[in-house]
Amino acid sequence: MKKRLVFLLSLILVFSLIGCSKGNDSKSTDPATIYENASKKTSELKDMDATAKMKMVMTQNEENMDISMDMDIKATDFGTEDMKYLCNYKMSMLGMDLDMSMFYTDGYYYVDSFGQKMKAAMDYSEVLETINGSTMQTNELSKYMKDVKTTKDGDNTVITFQLDGDKMTEYIKDMMTDLGTATEGQSFSGIEGDVETTINKDGYFTAVKMNLTLDMEVEGETAKMNMEMDMTYNNPGQEIEEIEVPDLEGYTEVDSSELTN
Repeated sequence: MKKRLVFLLSLILVFSLIGCSKGNDSKSTDPATIYENASKKTSELKDMDATAKMKMVMTQNEENMDISMDMDIKATDFGTEDMKYLCNYKMSMLGMDLDMSMFYTDGYYYVDSFGQKMKAAMDYSEVLETINGSTMQTNELSKYMKDVKTTKDGDNTVITFQLDGDKMTEYIKDMMTDLGTATEGQSFSGIEGDVETTINKDGYFTAVKMNLTLDMEVEGETAKMNMEMDMTYNNPGQEIEEIEVPDLEGYTEVDSSELTN
């Protein structure tokens, strides 16, 4: 069960990062290029306030396991030595409610999960490398997209597309390797999904919605997973209030590799 949960959390992280790629700077009416440019502009924000809701149903041997997760992500002075970063998770599964948090402040990266509190001394550049190494750093995001369409909703541009299952499979494998969560005995296939993104008049993402299905195998057991994700970027491009980090007492200091691998 623990390995299955880690695998699920890894997949959640991978798909929550789809909107964080680096595009190009050209102006274009091509939907895929508009998406890439919005990804680039959003990823360069110094302050960020975002929330995400995820619902998953994993079906195995005709039994369903429901999992829900709420995420609250805030960052100030992102990409500088004054950076503060806070991500809170609330997960519900198997009748249990689990709270997790990760944050960075004053040269330390903190993780509070599953009853364990750990911290590691890290330069802000190391944290950035960890985050950037986990995102889709490519100028060819369109290779993962098919049936791309664009519509207007007032001043907003709405882009919808389907995920290319075969290419996304390879992408997820590479991403999970980069995240350090790829292990023997886990695999996935049959990926299908559709994505809807909303881009405001200033060129920033304001919302990303995704529906995804895939078949997964962990330690010889097969299951099907259905996932819905709804992510909102709050007032992109605007400064946010000072981040209040949790109480720093009670954290065990560890080597940074234990938090990033």
